[in-house]
Amino acid sequence: MTSSSSFHYLVVALVTALVLAPVDGGVLFSSLRRSLEIQASPKAGD
Repeated sequence: MTSSSSFHYLVVALVTALVLAPVDGGVLFSSLRRSLEIQASPKAGD
């Protein structure tokens, strides 16, 4: 199931973002935005 993989990746991205949040708020949004861009990419379904 590709959905499960995408969800797992999203969870990892969120956890990483939360860990980096106290370091730099910019990193948080950058990580989230980047994860969204990757999922929007056609390769995400591959």
